Amino acid sequence: MKDRNLIIGVIGILVGIFGVAVSILSIRSSVDIAERSGSFEKGELVARIARQDVGTKREPINIIFGIDFNEVNSNLVIGHFPLAILNSGKKSINNITVTYQYHESFSRHAFEHLSFEAEGTYEVKELDRSFSKMGSQHYASYRLRHLAPGMSFGLNDPIALHKTEVTEKIPLEGSAYLPVTLKFWRFFDILITAQDLPRLKQDIHFQVIDAKSKDDLIARFKKDIAYDEADKLRNESTFIEYLGYMLFNKHPKSVILVYPELRKVEVGEIVMYDSFVTDENITTASYELASIDFLMK
Repeated sequence: MKDRNLIIGVIGILVGIFGVAVSILSIRSSVDIAERSGSFEKGELVARIARQDVGTKREPINIIFGIDFNEVNSNLVIGHFPLAILNSGKKSINNITVTYQYHESFSRHAFEHLSFEAEGTYEVKELDRSFSKMGSQHYASYRLRHLAPGMSFGLNDPIALHKTEVTEKIPLEGSAYLPVTLKFWRFFDILITAQDLPRLKQDIHFQVIDAKSKDDLIARFKKDIAYDEADKLRNESTFIEYLGYMLFNKHPKSVILVYPELRKVEVGEIVMYDSFVTDENITTASYELASIDFLMK
């Protein structure tokens, strides 16, 4: 009886092993067939703004523009966030839609009368463009029907670059006053969808500050923005909270600094400036919000 049970047990084990082996072989066979037939080959959508990938992480992309506002003399400056889209896969991607979502305070609708330019291997006629409103939100959308493997295109959606810093004078005793500069971020979203592919969504945060040159922009960023944010975090935290932040938040904050070239455009009595961004105009910086220098403050 024991031998019989032993034989049955061994047979059961062998059957189990055989079943696993058959399953593994079946899976491997399916993989081989899929690889030979190209079922695993697909298009892969990659999008970047100024060297940073779009839609790959939850953190916003932070961009700071530097504009010499004395040069533009309070005239409108039209800015661009150059978005590059690439198909890095092995199959074509169909029905790519890029949507910029702005709050109505951006007055994005005013730019719908401008001529549209696209970069890359596609003519403008191959891109469908639309604009819509819903409540307080404005949507500027672009649709490309087809993007072949290894091909790319770029979009430069226009936006008004208004200064995001305000200086107020706080009266002191007598005729003296204390100048205080307040800086703030503005926000918009980019959503990219394509047929049979996961969507890419990205929050964009940006500032526009007064700067005389690219070097001046970098210096102002270090002195006024990076320092102020670190100082604010320390003032809002206890010693233990700040120490914990130093020890367990080892993720430097990154920012893209852009000092664009400006071109003066005159239409009758209307004067405005259009901006152009190249790699030479862009600097990527990173900084820690918490440091030992602020700990004992």
